[in-house]
Amino acid sequence: MFALIYASKDDVGFEQPDLLELCLKSTQRNKAMGITGYLYFRHGKFFQYLEGDQKDVLTLMDAIRKDTRHTIVSEVHDDTLNQRRFPSWSMRQIHPEGIVFEDAIAIQMSVLTRMGMDSFAKSKIWPSIEKLSQLRARL
Repeated sequence: MFALIYASKDDVGFEQPDLLELCLKSTQRNKAMGITGYLYFRHGKFFQYLEGDQKDVLTLMDAIRKDTRHTIVSEVHDDTLNQRRFPSWSMRQIHPEGIVFEDAIAIQMSVLTRMGMDSFAKSKIWPSIEKLSQLRARL
């Protein structure tokens, strides 16, 4: 099992209908590829978590990198994952329903955007993803 997260900035001015269309297409594609995860978008920035077979996740990430609607700012991966953190989410768009969830993802975005791919960032980002996965039933 392999997990990858990235942060990117919106280059085209995404609106809610654009996000809905993106999530619908992504849900279908991810389900077919056996990839699960979530997408968060706020203030012109994307944060996405993907998990699945390493080859499939990397293939998908190659396509995501080529999408000209955004620019990847940072990405990190975890190849030590024993089981899925979000097994039933083929592409969940997270809408903040409470300050706790929004803060958790905002922190993840901040760490990933500012720290890049160094070991300190990795040591901070994965525990916060794990905590969010434990709360997924409430999202």
